[in-house]
Amino acid sequence: MMDSRISNSSNLKFRTKHRRIWKILTGMVTTIAVACGLGFMHASADDVTNVIQRTDEFNISKVNPLQYTYVHESLSHLGGWQGAAYAAAIPNDAKGTDPKTGNSYVSEWMPDPGLEYFIWQAAFADKYKTAESFFANFSKNDLKDLESLYSEMGPQNAGTDSNPKPSQYYMALMGMNSLEGLQYATKLKQINLDPNVSVSAVTYGTATKNGNLWDISALKNLNQLQSVMIQMFSINDISALANKPNLTNLSLNYNQIADLSPLATNKGNKGLNLKTGFNHQHILLEPVTLRGSAATAAQTSFTTPSFIIKDLESANLPVKAFDIKSEKSDYPSLYPSTSDGGNINPTTLTWTNFLPDKTNLYGSLSSHWTDPNSDFEGWIMVPYQFNQTVGNVFVNYQLLQSNGNQLQLAPTSTMAGNVGDAYNIGNNPNTAYTLNKLMGEDKRVAIGVFDGTGLYADFKANNGKANAVGQSGTYTDLPQTRTIVFASDSSTVTINYEDQDGNKLQDSTAVTGKTNTVFTLPTIPSTITKDDQVYTLKGLKEGQTVPAKFDFMDMSLTYVYEVKPTESKPVTVRYVDKDNMPHEIGPQKVLTGKRDDTFNVNSDDYKLTIPGYTFAGILGDATGKFGDNAQTIYMQYTKNPAQPKSVTIRYVDIDNMPHEIGPEKVITGKIGDNYNTTEAQYKLAIDGYTFVDIQGNATGQISEQGQTVYYRYKRDQAKNEAKPIIIRYVDADNMPHEIAPTRTVAGIIGDKYDVRDNMYKLSINGYTFKDIQGDATGTFDTTGHTVYYRYTKDKATPVTPPVNPPVTPVTPTPTPQPTPQPTPQPKSEPTSQETVTAPNEAGKIAKKGEAVYSLKKIYLYRHADFKKGERLASYAKKPRVNRPMFVVSDYAKSKNGALRYVVKDVNHHAKSDGMKGYITARYAYVRPVYYHSKHQVLTIINPTGVNEYTNRNLTGKIKNFKQGTQLKVKGFVKHNLTTRYLLSNGHYITGNRKLVFASKLVQPTKIKVKRSIYLYNNVNLNKRLKHIKAGTVLKVKKWDYSHQYSTTTFGAKRYLVSGGYVTANGHFVKVVK
Repeated sequence: MMDSRISNSSNLKFRTKHRRIWKILTGMVTTIAVACGLGFMHASADDVTNVIQRTDEFNISKVNPLQYTYVHESLSHLGGWQGAAYAAAIPNDAKGTDPKTGNSYVSEWMPDPGLEYFIWQAAFADKYKTAESFFANFSKNDLKDLESLYSEMGPQNAGTDSNPKPSQYYMALMGMNSLEGLQYATKLKQINLDPNVSVSAVTYGTATKNGNLWDISALKNLNQLQSVMIQMFSINDISALANKPNLTNLSLNYNQIADLSPLATNKGNKGLNLKTGFNHQHILLEPVTLRGSAATAAQTSFTTPSFIIKDLESANLPVKAFDIKSEKSDYPSLYPSTSDGGNINPTTLTWTNFLPDKTNLYGSLSSHWTDPNSDFEGWIMVPYQFNQTVGNVFVNYQLLQSNGNQLQLAPTSTMAGNVGDAYNIGNNPNTAYTLNKLMGEDKRVAIGVFDGTGLYADFKANNGKANAVGQSGTYTDLPQTRTIVFASDSSTVTINYEDQDGNKLQDSTAVTGKTNTVFTLPTIPSTITKDDQVYTLKGLKEGQTVPAKFDFMDMSLTYVYEVKPTESKPVTVRYVDKDNMPHEIGPQKVLTGKRDDTFNVNSDDYKLTIPGYTFAGILGDATGKFGDNAQTIYMQYTKNPAQPKSVTIRYVDIDNMPHEIGPEKVITGKIGDNYNTTEAQYKLAIDGYTFVDIQGNATGQISEQGQTVYYRYKRDQAKNEAKPIIIRYVDADNMPHEIAPTRTVAGIIGDKYDVRDNMYKLSINGYTFKDIQGDATGTFDTTGHTVYYRYTKDKATPVTPPVNPPVTPVTPTPTPQPTPQPTPQPKSEPTSQETVTAPNEAGKIAKKGEAVYSLKKIYLYRHADFKKGERLASYAKKPRVNRPMFVVSDYAKSKNGALRYVVKDVNHHAKSDGMKGYITARYAYVRPVYYHSKHQVLTIINPTGVNEYTNRNLTGKIKNFKQGTQLKVKGFVKHNLTTRYLLSNGHYITGNRKLVFASKLVQPTKIKVKRSIYLYNNVNLNKRLKHIKAGTVLKVKKWDYSHQYSTTTFGAKRYLVSGGYVTANGHFVKVVK
């Protein structure tokens, strides 16, 4: 938590005479803070929303020093720091004392004494037994083989578990400010810095005390980093963690982070979760002094605009006034607002009804943010005080972008001074840190200081809204606003070439130069030829002038060319959805002709029949003449209303699906009507069977897609149970060769059976049904019967390739897609059908009839040329055991030759179940479900286990292998288009990749709770059952993922333990066995 600095020396006495280490314990552990802007702005009561009433709690000290987010001492205040260049030049083997300065070498390249002590104790205590030995011999070379750096809990406690006390190790960890010097640990893979909360609670009165560490820039080039866990510190800038290709684990809870966007460069890292690890941030800005007194405080109005809190996508997150009553959290509870606060807009707050500050305590303007897409959450505190003799100057820092817009670069600074006194923005303590930081950035220059709106565009327009002023001035009764505008040190003038209608004639010319230097216009062509037409220069576009110098923002010039038209322009007929103009639903037609020729589209030749739509009329001139101007005519259609499809309830034997054991029921209604198949009227009592469960969407709404819900029953064991009827699917010309899995039908002795129903007649790829051989009807008895469904193999149809087919050139006009697919395609419609043969890629391309699953996010499309408007369904990236599945029925190619699978969705619990369409065939995105190679060991990964069978067609069940079981494999066999593995005992298991893993995997059996968690009733964590304390060891039965059947959500890993499910998040639990 944020609190005043506490001297470590008051708690401990260090037992060494080494003065470098002594500084660690006489240093201070301070507080924390984030970014926002300040200024005087006023809003009426009607403009303010989300108003939160003030409290009368004051907790921010004026007396004790505080640590502010954007104010830090430079490294020159630490150790023997001589500068970055000096430190880098120190030889890797240099040790002992630097003869040039008299300092120890280590203090010159690792200046923070806290870090020095911590690294000594955490990683090199065995090598260097004393502090004197460490400082006399430690060099950069010692770090070159360091792969991990951990803050262990035990060494931080100099007491006992029941009576903890801070150790020197703990005080070093809490007291260090910078990781400077750690960049020489070039093999570092893991860093874990985490204070002992029990020691913090005793030492500082709060378990959530944050250490001083704010500078982690030393991690910038450590690209072997795999795990970074730095919690309970003061980190704000995380740009050093960008571009870490091997990073898979990240936790930065309890820091001062205001901007997650640098981490976006790691979004592609396999296994890295960027939705967690960022909670409990808090930010403290420097105090502002407002003009006023205790008597006038309640009438004061103050606005804090443009809080800069950025999510992973660099979007500004909304900020609200902190409501301590509804946002019940112990973490920020000491920092409620002492002023009423509300929103003018999502990132701007206005404050009224102030309470005056206390003698030793600031008032506080406290706000709160949350990120809907992650656990990124935090609180912002702006301390304030009143002085009736001061005037205020609010200083903004903004970047002029190339398009003329201005972007806030840093929080607004508030300067205060007695009315009549002079101020200078360049040397004021409240602006110095930000100015030095911004002025030091490469390829950026300061344009100047502006009053008013502060907009450079207003200054250039000379409209009086923004004027250039100096950095000096005088404090006045009324507040003043100054904006320092920065810009790139170069800009570009783009020269365009267009005809009189604004159409592009040739590529633009870009001329780049240093800002405020002379601009030289390149030679402009007098004529341009395009499409056999000569265009002649007319002149510069009206209102434009050639600049004398490169401006601070990009500019464009347009030269206009003219031509006397000789041919008429075309007439385009577009087919559109009337209620969704200009969405096109059919291929457009283009009519051409000579000038003054007539056209007429008011005939059936132009009124196309479009599936799902009805012709509604013509928008535009259906008849007319060709002329100098292009014309567009819209053939408008209205979409036919969707027809509701029924919900069918089928009653089936769970061990013999889809064998129905009762009459189906059908629920009908209108689209949008609710249905509930769990009602008592649908649960049938079926003689000889016991109800088990419901498979499918038991509740929902009637839609235009048909839905099926299965009531599944288990057949009761009976003394008079008959021997089953066996149905075998065979090649009629190659009996008894089986071409599909055998089915069995069970019953009671004396009952009638009939296996002629269509439910037993399979559609088998490459075969045509011929007849049934055997007793297809009869009575169940003790001997059983075998029935053969006989099929004949289809004959291949030879394909005669076309000889020199005519080619019509097409110039596609691609439209950028918000979510690009693995193989982007042009938006042209297919004009003909073609037979596509899958290429031979050593088993990478699935066979017809084979099952495949998706590894990454994909879409199901209506056509082989993928277009966003023709997506039928989307499938999220899922854990291996829950990946979406499809059956390949054919192949197709897009217009540019990309291979597609023609598939059927077989995700039976999804709304898309049964849909047919096209998906990508790229091996990186879609692969066969079944293994196609031999392996020696298999590990069961299916949460419900895998069955062992006596037959290769997976009949004759022996037992179920639990998840985590490792099996030795003797052989590899194929069964139709699936594969099986032969075990050493001669039995078989499936080769389905969703169920087994072809290698050894370690199955977790015990976990230890790191931070308190809850036990839940199911894998989706819908209901809390009980609280589990940190330190508890739990026995793991299996692991699973949430949202098993969702095609839009990845799912989170969970552990099944005694009584329910718990999270598998490594931040909360640790596998110990």
